[in-house]
Amino acid sequence: MSLVKLLVVGAGSCFLLLIAFAGEFNDSRHQGEQELEVRAIEWHPSEEKLKIRTEFGLPTTSEDLEKLREIGLKGQISLAGSGLFGTGGHVKVTIVMHRPTQESVRLAQPDERDMYYVQQFDGSWKSYPSQAPTLSRAIVLLPDPRQPTRATLYRVENVDGSSQGGTLFTWRSE
Repeated sequence: MSLVKLLVVGAGSCFLLLIAFAGEFNDSRHQGEQELEVRAIEWHPSEEKLKIRTEFGLPTTSEDLEKLREIGLKGQISLAGSGLFGTGGHVKVTIVMHRPTQESVRLAQPDERDMYYVQQFDGSWKSYPSQAPTLSRAIVLLPDPRQPTRATLYRVENVDGSSQGGTLFTWRSE
């Protein structure tokens, strides 16, 4: 083979190898990229059958009502707010709280499946479904340092390492 043909064949092979490597890099760099909808539901526990509370907050969906009834919640719920983060396939995480957090809490982001996180009476958290796949990135809940008993903040860790968030709950005294 002549030197010119060898260089052309060699350059073509390097180019194909570079394209294959770039494709693998692109896939791994964007692994877990999704549009995450974070929804906050305020829960007022009681012994009565779970119902939607509309005098405070935004109306929540009948889907939420049925799912939370299946989980075993009783009392009243209202949608406190929501936010969208990232791009890609749409995934929803619903955070159900009945009181402010006392310390920082890390909740794993769902991986391609909707999830619910419910605050327990002892301050721990349960996820539904409990065996749902999650990402290493988290949604971080923390007390607002300026008003820890009145507001819960949140921060969503993004695929690029940055984070975004704001106020998840503003608690009313009743």
